Amino acid sequence: MGERFSPSGFFDVASVALIGVSEEPGSIGGGLYKSISDGFPGEIYCVNPKYITLWERPCYPSVLQLPAVPSHAVIAVARQRVTGILQECVQLGIRNIVVISAGFKEADAQGAAWEQEITARCRQRGISLLGPNTLGFIDTAIPCNCTFLPDRFAPGPVSVISQSGGVGMALLAALKDQRCGIAKWVGIGNEAVIDAVDVLRLLAEDPATRVIAVCFEGLRDLLGFLRAAKTVNRTKPIILLRDGKGAAGMRAAASHTGTMAQSSAVMAGLVEQFGLIEARSCRECAVMLKALSISPPPQGNRIAILTNTAGPSILAADQLEPAGAALPQPSAELQTAIDREAGLPMRLKNPADISSHGLTPRNYGIAARQLLSSAEYDLLLGFFSLNPHLNLPDMELIDAVRQAGKPAAACFLASEEVFRGYDLKPEQAGIPCYCDPQDAAAAVAALVAYGRASNSAEEPPSQALTEEQRGAVARRLAALEKAGHRILSEQESRELLSLAGIGGDAPVLTAGAEEAAAAAERWGYPVALKLHSHIVTHKSDAGGVRLNIQSRAELLAVYDELLTAMRRLDPAAALTVQPMRPEGFELMIGAVRAEGAGPLVMAGMGGVYAEVLRDTAFRMAPIGAGQALSMLDSLRCTPILNGFRGQPLDKARAAELLQRLSELMASFPQLREIDINPCRVYPGGTAVLDARVVLKDQASVFPASTVF
Repeated sequence: MGERFSPSGFFDVASVALIGVSEEPGSIGGGLYKSISDGFPGEIYCVNPKYITLWERPCYPSVLQLPAVPSHAVIAVARQRVTGILQECVQLGIRNIVVISAGFKEADAQGAAWEQEITARCRQRGISLLGPNTLGFIDTAIPCNCTFLPDRFAPGPVSVISQSGGVGMALLAALKDQRCGIAKWVGIGNEAVIDAVDVLRLLAEDPATRVIAVCFEGLRDLLGFLRAAKTVNRTKPIILLRDGKGAAGMRAAASHTGTMAQSSAVMAGLVEQFGLIEARSCRECAVMLKALSISPPPQGNRIAILTNTAGPSILAADQLEPAGAALPQPSAELQTAIDREAGLPMRLKNPADISSHGLTPRNYGIAARQLLSSAEYDLLLGFFSLNPHLNLPDMELIDAVRQAGKPAAACFLASEEVFRGYDLKPEQAGIPCYCDPQDAAAAVAALVAYGRASNSAEEPPSQALTEEQRGAVARRLAALEKAGHRILSEQESRELLSLAGIGGDAPVLTAGAEEAAAAAERWGYPVALKLHSHIVTHKSDAGGVRLNIQSRAELLAVYDELLTAMRRLDPAAALTVQPMRPEGFELMIGAVRAEGAGPLVMAGMGGVYAEVLRDTAFRMAPIGAGQALSMLDSLRCTPILNGFRGQPLDKARAAELLQRLSELMASFPQLREIDINPCRVYPGGTAVLDARVVLKDQASVFPASTVF
């Protein structure tokens, strides 16, 4: 792709030409003028051939007639006029352009063609263009509100990248509710030139930005964004907010892996893999952003909850534990230390409710300081009522945080109206404050998640395959491609996978029932008969599998019946025979090359109900041993792998298979999909019972449509 485009200087706004401005009530052009002129210190040029003056300013018929070259142009005209006006801006020498106008690739083929022309022209001339189909951008440091949003926005540490204008507006409102100001807000729209990665890199260098939200539905370069986000996240926390959770990866009917590559499961895995945090709503996103902008992350996940009323703290505890926080009970030594200093037998637990021991700031402060200063906890979540009849222990919480040098969050139990009247003294000391227990829990969960990501070591690249195995796979793939094979049969798939150390009982392709019976006699019964086809991909769905055949007579009878039925579906169909393996727990493992996200590896509960249960985990390939094990540990069926009501199963071997699959996908771009279902896991090993490999350029299997 060459050197990446860089929109350096885009936020250096000195003067703006508003193209399509008007005084018409309710117009976008009028809204743009009102927003930009409200506080912007630079020159504003009005451009509209219909007017001589607008807003008591000269109005020019064309940018080519402006008295000076502005640093920025904002285009808000009908879509068919955009390319012509863009050409005039380029001719004048304007380097930064915002296209508010909609109706491009999101609308129809004509719009897509115009957008391609915009992209090509800007890249050829090095023009930084935001949009089209964008709300614009806000920079509170200048200040410059280059949108048609009427509000004034307080400066603050949060910056927002938003693909959707509406979602971005909702997040701004949620941030205002949290009394959290913004540094920059950027609507990337269709990403014709400037994309999310470009803006993310600009914000990484912005001294006013401490935390970043990214709201998106389908980024142009998801893989590039995730890699950039991982780097930026080391110094500036990033919260993702995703709308439009449609299908991810290839919507493929060719195998279980493809059909189950749904965006929610894929993105959940990628968020975990790249150490990012995903919010479920605008409110939760704002809550998390506030916490991460105010408080340092904890060094661990052990949370102490201190409260003067039990119920709300239990709500928070219910939300924290599934989010990865631990709520250990205080040791007897810590309980004794608290009781001794308080002079009361409080015998606190976790959550620690002091309500029955006097709602005094002194007792609250002693408990807060002892809990947070101990080696048993990493963060304190404090609850108290914002009640005028009670003395508020906020200063005691502040003192505890200062003495312990550890983070805390606070929940003031009150209505939002009452809470807005509180001056938030703890926030000035680095303690984020909320009035809803679940908001407070979400904030703490974000702090814990960011601390975990910050403290995690980079896993070395996977090296499960030897050079000899790589060479053997390369030669076999070349032969298959030369023969024109794209959807491999089970036998071909197993042979290919065995070259990569992913073995199993290879099925024997048979020419007739007697040949199948001879093979069965060598192994012993029971055996299985399966369809061999380059057309039919789901053998079970097509009725192409017969299991537990117990005798020669049964095999001979079943063989002819099954082959006749299968040749109605595929005239070239044949049958394979293979020995039955002992019963065991079934996993599904696989990989798919998803457009826009690259190669993905997948693990999940297997068997015929895999697509119903959807207990799956995804990661971007290649993965190391740690990531492979984390995939398995994230599954709902993990207790079974760990030995629920039986022996622990060989999770290490299953993880090794995932590593090998991930390396195959990352190393060989010819591979489009690998599906192993089921893979039986035993206390001492695994068994691949069925496999299917699909090579690239199989258009009938993988339509080129990916939505994240």
